Amino acid sequence: MSYTIGVLGCQHLGYRMRGMRMHPSGLNLREVDGYAAHKLVYEDMLGAGVDGIVDGGDLFHVSEPSPESVNVALRVDDLRVDASPDDRFIWRIGNGGNHDNGSGRHRSAVSALHRPHLGSYTVFPDPTRPESDKVTPHPGYYEIHQPDPDVPLYLHLVSHNGLDPALAERGIVIDPQPLEGGVNLLFAHGIFAADGRLFGADERHGAERVIPAQWADRGFDHYLLSDYHTLGPIPGFGPDDGRDRGQVWMTGSLCSRGFSDDICGRGWLQVTLTDDGRVTVTPRYVWQRPQIDFPVIDAATLSVDEIDQQVRARLLAQTMTDPESASLTGDGGVILRQRISGASPSQKPALRAAAIEWSHLAGDAAFFGVSYINSTTLTARPGESRQTGETGPARVTDYVGEFTRRADGNGAVARALAGLNGSIRDRVADRTRRVLADVAVDTE
Repeated sequence: MSYTIGVLGCQHLGYRMRGMRMHPSGLNLREVDGYAAHKLVYEDMLGAGVDGIVDGGDLFHVSEPSPESVNVALRVDDLRVDASPDDRFIWRIGNGGNHDNGSGRHRSAVSALHRPHLGSYTVFPDPTRPESDKVTPHPGYYEIHQPDPDVPLYLHLVSHNGLDPALAERGIVIDPQPLEGGVNLLFAHGIFAADGRLFGADERHGAERVIPAQWADRGFDHYLLSDYHTLGPIPGFGPDDGRDRGQVWMTGSLCSRGFSDDICGRGWLQVTLTDDGRVTVTPRYVWQRPQIDFPVIDAATLSVDEIDQQVRARLLAQTMTDPESASLTGDGGVILRQRISGASPSQKPALRAAAIEWSHLAGDAAFFGVSYINSTTLTARPGESRQTGETGPARVTDYVGEFTRRADGNGAVARALAGLNGSIRDRVADRTRRVLADVAVDTE
């Protein structure tokens, strides 16, 4: 006998990619991709015979989602309802994420999926919620659910709201601890403090919320976290790190946001409980539109004609369409990007002209973009004129130096670092400097 849970997160329903082709429906094609992936994951989980589903948060991309996004979320959740046996629901519990919450809102966007009469519960602060509908110890912030009264399984969910350090000022202390006599799983929506990829979470939304590293040593059977968009175990805390229990996993996202997220497999986590109390986590992957990031071209060592020839050769050799994507969404175009490093101001006009022809060659792709990194640019101090005659804030070309300045300052970077312990803080700062030295983006 076994008991199975499907865990997913960061669907970002309603996300639209700038520059992406439009779908025949009139929607941004990336928005359609997100809807398709969300449905596929539910179909895959239900096909695997899950007893319940946990959504880790960021179901929606914005706190006031479009009617289409809400309708898709409800229609997909109806698949769960329809697949449930006659005597019980395949239960669902959804956590609240940072994208689900807007400033000053009392109700999170995930409230649209709070349907207890259909076996669906969501974790979000709601001052109007009746006492009979509240789940302790801190409703909306930290809730402990036992979805099946016959199974000693305790789900501890800490929402994005529950990671707010200001809660302590209101006398709300979030201190998750496992309960005796059962299996305890901790779910939280935020960045794990001991994850060296902390600054890899691009396009932050709302307040930065950190999951304390010490929670990983509290005896929970496993930790299933959401917010960082790469699916898999967190380095140092996974099954290959000597941790049979207490592994820390990220659900990843179902749809990459442009090229800010890692190109990696996407899907859901199958969490299986066996009669002997053992808990295993297995990644399950579903379709995603092919996304190719061509190798960076170093313009500092090549002429414009040589760069042009390289890009043309790559595009002519590249398959522009994917049959599975066409079948699922009605558009099979792939997503392509070419980065060019070290381009000089004199090279860029000719490269932009060449890019017009490159776009024609990539006409069957759903997206083709060209970006410039580590480019040589004209700089000026704030308020001074550049040689182009412009005025305004200086362009940052020393990204490592700029990071160091901000780390030593009083802004968001300094606050995020201050939330880490000494050894982790130093490791994250060093890793960030190495990344910035390699991929500093042109501010043009």
